[in-house]
Amino acid sequence: MEKRITELEIKLAFQEDLVAALDGRIAEQENSISALNLKIQHLYEKIQALEDAGLSRDEEAQEIPPHY
Repeated sequence: MEKRITELEIKLAFQEDLVAALDGRIAEQENSISALNLKIQHLYEKIQALEDAGLSRDEEAQEIPPHY
């Protein structure tokens, strides 16, 4: 009986370590996702500013290169 309790305690300790490691990884991923969302928002704002200035993406694509 003592051996089984010891084995359960060992398993519990490993599970606690795993949960702590996973929690840290989730926190890192949440920070990364937040940073990426912020970058996307900035890019969206830049695109909006260009479109508001009259430079749409379609017009840029149709512009004749300077060497013609």
